[in-house]
Amino acid sequence: MPPAPRARNPGVRRKVCIPPRAMVPSSIVAILTGLVLGAVAFAAFIWAWRLGAFDDLDEQAHVIFEPRDWRLQRPWESPAQQEERRRLYGEPIQPEPGEWGGVL
Repeated sequence: MPPAPRARNPGVRRKVCIPPRAMVPSSIVAILTGLVLGAVAFAAFIWAWRLGAFDDLDEQAHVIFEPRDWRLQRPWESPAQQEERRRLYGEPIQPEPGEWGGVL
């Protein structure tokens, strides 16, 4: 007499395994997508470099500040840094409440 079939437990889910061969096409797509995105980013970097976007980074860093911002007192700076800013931009001024560490 053949063995009786096992009763399935309805509360247990069956694991679905993806065979290793099915992983290869997904990996190739991921690799190609990464290469394309990397090539686009590198092309944009080279384009910006040729246009001169990286020629004077110090000047670009100063563009975002207003002239008054350079004169505000900054208590976290060392005395040498404070003196350098005093020499370049004039005497420091007290920050208003809410700006650069001014009390609210």
